[in-house]
Amino acid sequence: MIIYTNTGNPFGLKLLICANLAKTNVEVKHVTLGDPALGDMKHLPILQLDNGVQLFSTDVAAKYLLTGEDVSKVVQRDEWLEWSSKRLAPALTHNMAVGSRADPNTKPILNTLVKMLDDCLSGSTFLTGDKISSADVAVWSLLAPDGTLKGAVNIDNLLRWYRQITALPEVQSALAVLPLKDLSFASLQHSNRYGGLHHIVLNPEIAEFEGELLADTSANIAETVQREEIEAARAAFSEVDDRAVRDEPRIVLPKPGQKNNLITSALPYVNNVPHLGNIVGCVLSADIFARYSRLCGYNTLYIGGTDEYGTATETKALAEGLTPRQICDKYFDIHNSIYRWFGIGFDYFGRTTTTEQTRIVQEIFKDLYATGYIETRSVEQLLCQKCDRYLADRFVEGTCPHPGCGYEDARGDQCDGCGKLVNAIELLRPRCKMCNSSPVIRDSNQFFLDLPKIEPTLREWVDRSEPG
Repeated sequence: MIIYTNTGNPFGLKLLICANLAKTNVEVKHVTLGDPALGDMKHLPILQLDNGVQLFSTDVAAKYLLTGEDVSKVVQRDEWLEWSSKRLAPALTHNMAVGSRADPNTKPILNTLVKMLDDCLSGSTFLTGDKISSADVAVWSLLAPDGTLKGAVNIDNLLRWYRQITALPEVQSALAVLPLKDLSFASLQHSNRYGGLHHIVLNPEIAEFEGELLADTSANIAETVQREEIEAARAAFSEVDDRAVRDEPRIVLPKPGQKNNLITSALPYVNNVPHLGNIVGCVLSADIFARYSRLCGYNTLYIGGTDEYGTATETKALAEGLTPRQICDKYFDIHNSIYRWFGIGFDYFGRTTTTEQTRIVQEIFKDLYATGYIETRSVEQLLCQKCDRYLADRFVEGTCPHPGCGYEDARGDQCDGCGKLVNAIELLRPRCKMCNSSPVIRDSNQFFLDLPKIEPTLREWVDRSEPG
């Protein structure tokens, strides 16, 4: 197994200590983001298994290495692992490596977190009992950088625990490879392409302890980030030719021999302003999976867009006194800007009314029709004789036909009163939404995709495509 880590990363030390405790031979490789050996990985450290699988969650990797931990302590262990990653690490990063000064707002939070550790260790040798666990290693690795506990008072239990772990042969062996003097929270800022832990907002409500346990660390902070480093970073940023970045084509094509992930999410109609339900129930889950795929190094393309066809667009246009095209243009811009504001990482966000989309869809339909996969059937549909048009489900309203409901403004597809689906021709006292006259039932010819006929060919294609 191989641990890929940048110099001074406490999480890299955490993995090496766990490997030593498990008597597992690992190789440590010092790398930086962008190293060809990492492929498209976005953060460090990474544990690469012998079969080539890469674990990028250090908590998962630590538990993988220490597989023989006490099963009765698993819940406690996992709670402490999450606590170290979600609370302790961000607080220490804010305090030790934000700019050239410590953030004074984190001191009360850190004192509270340290007090929690000391209280826990007052009744046990280690965090989860009498045996060391990956949780102890995780917390110790975060407290190891010089300056964290230096000068601390009234935490005898924590200091006893810290010295006991430091003296372990497995820890000393790890420190020979990843020296204590090199550890810094500044290294965490250079181990994640999406930004370091200082972006995590701390919750001041957890600062319940009002005492002073930790000493002032301002002197150590000045050594963590030098003024010259800040000036060099500012100069490098200002010298970037952003025109080259903007002109670079955003083209993601399949790569032979690699895992290629095409990710899409349901296309929203352009008949409303997106709300949180649209975000959570539609694009967010796909965005999370796309980010996960990119972190795994997979060649990933995440596509989204607006669905600009259908009666939803036409009814909205009638309601606002605009043409369907004007409605589409208006709400596409709204959807696009809102998703971007939420940070949804589409590689491409398009529209169903583009020339390319229209050409592709028409070609697919013509091919299906020519091969006999499209059939025509006669179905009953409501016809408005006054408007001289068949009414799609959203152009007809009436009384809900479901027993016990009686909602008078049910649509031709669903009743908002009882929430049940509705067949338009079953509505009681139906009325045309445009002219309010009563429609009549007539037969109309509709196209249908013959799924039973296309099933064998479709299954063959799926079976052939799945391995890639």
